[in-house]
Amino acid sequence: MMRSLAVCAALAAATSTEGLPAAAPRITGAPAKSAVDTAPKKLRTPPSQHPDPVPTAPQSPPVETQPLTDDEVCVVITGYDTADTVADAVASVLEQTHEHLHIVFVDDGSRDAKKCAVEPALAGDPRDHSIVALPANTPGGVGTAANRGMDACPATAEYVAFLNADDVMARTALELLVAAARKHGAAVVLGDWFKFDQATGRQLPPYDAAVMHTLPTDAAFTVKNHPQVLRASPVPWRKL
Repeated sequence: MMRSLAVCAALAAATSTEGLPAAAPRITGAPAKSAVDTAPKKLRTPPSQHPDPVPTAPQSPPVETQPLTDDEVCVVITGYDTADTVADAVASVLEQTHEHLHIVFVDDGSRDAKKCAVEPALAGDPRDHSIVALPANTPGGVGTAANRGMDACPATAEYVAFLNADDVMARTALELLVAAARKHGAAVVLGDWFKFDQATGRQLPPYDAAVMHTLPTDAAFTVKNHPQVLRASPVPWRKL
């Protein structure tokens, strides 16, 4: 079985001044609601068994430089039975170059010892973070858990980003996503991503690459102008 992880890479996608409608299949990064999780599962070996270090995301076209902002980002990490991978996911957020952030970890009714893995991962960080433990796994995929995470975000947060507990963020992901949002006044920003096969060391392209390649990479657009954006992967973890 191929073991792979999704890496939320530096910005290389699109921005929008018009959020996806609330009826869209998943959360958009703006406060839209979501429904069914259609994303494939991504399995990883525990950190101690990694044959190679977590890959570095490829360089993407730079957003025109602006000073680093102090906008607070609430990063909602959701997971179910991923105790062996959550430490890497949390670490990738804590190490972001955009440092003003608040993690809300949502345990979606896990049966494993995830909470025991999350608390030590957050313990050494001086910033304020939250853990939301749901009593049982919620129906409908990650949408319900992600929405509960958004509800727990501090009122001071300017933006909300998402991550699965079995994935990692490229170190500059939040910095570039926030810069694009500010530059274009965007309600939603899409980031690029790739899968990394840890067994072979191969980088695998996103399954929605054909759609993403048709979208502007450094310009604001609306769903009306580019309706094909609705065919992009509906996962929340690529969006700000």
